[in-house]
Amino acid sequence: MFKSCVCDKCKECCTWNPGWMMPDEAEMAIKSGYAHRLMIDWWIETAFRNIYVLTPAAIGMEGKNALTDEERGLSFSIGRCTFFSKDKLCQIHSSGFKPYECVKEFACDTRKESFRHEIKLAWDTKEAQDLVSVWASIVGFDLDVFSPKTSNIYSALGISNVW
Repeated sequence: MFKSCVCDKCKECCTWNPGWMMPDEAEMAIKSGYAHRLMIDWWIETAFRNIYVLTPAAIGMEGKNALTDEERGLSFSIGRCTFFSKDKLCQIHSSGFKPYECVKEFACDTRKESFRHEIKLAWDTKEAQDLVSVWASIVGFDLDVFSPKTSNIYSALGISNVW
């Protein structure tokens, strides 16, 4: 099992930016029937190569892509995680596929350690990118026309918490 925190500061994170999953967690979510509650996010590795990452969707972004910086404007917020209930509880907390970032990183932790680079490395494999293709085919997401030229600012900076 993993550490958990239920303080208000940690729960607030779930209201503005879903945490990133490792590939095995995304695969478990898909196999459990939750493909349509995920979205695609990305890490711009170079000007010519993006590493795609599956993550719980922000409300309204299910089966779509995360917002780019331009779409968000000056806000760091993407939106409330689709698995964060109105009762302020994580619906996938004990599922085995709670996002790695949510398991490892806490808003109340003063160290401010980011795990996005570690997660990005796990997604930078043929097998992980094939999983993204499987997800895309399930939800009807067209990867051939999706080519973000701008970053999700967190990805570009390797930052996942800004509080």
